[in-house]
Amino acid sequence: MIQRVQTLFLLGVAILMMVTVFVNSWEKTNPDTGERATLDAFYLTHLEPVANETDFKKSAELPAFYIAILCIISAGLAGFSITRFNNRLLQMKLGAGNSLLIAGTVVAIMLLSREGEQLFAPTIVGEYKTGFYLPIVAIFLNILANRFINRDERLVRSMDRLR
Repeated sequence: MIQRVQTLFLLGVAILMMVTVFVNSWEKTNPDTGERATLDAFYLTHLEPVANETDFKKSAELPAFYIAILCIISAGLAGFSITRFNNRLLQMKLGAGNSLLIAGTVVAIMLLSREGEQLFAPTIVGEYKTGFYLPIVAIFLNILANRFINRDERLVRSMDRLR
């Protein structure tokens, strides 16, 4: 039911997790040599400049496809949870599971960014990009959705007692 606020929160979770698949999560650049490392939902890529410093060659590419899988499953679970509006207990369980998936996404990004820090120049620190912060916002929206689902369930139970 679209008029419920938790539906909007769950829709926000689904959208944010799908956007996470397409944006960079972490990046590190060495200004002296021009080396770069980037992390997206599919690969941790280390790029080294070629002689003219405008072209880059991939020196290492570690697969990170499980981040994309976690994001897609989480978005799908949020969408599925929207359709289960008449079974609030199932919706709360799906929301709890979705929180775990999103937290797993954040942890995977953090672990791979630590691995990326070791690729070159350990003194230079990389920075987290949009793809890292979107799942954190998604966790917050998911918690809000679960809170409103729980409130609806308590309201329905209190009405059942009055009958």
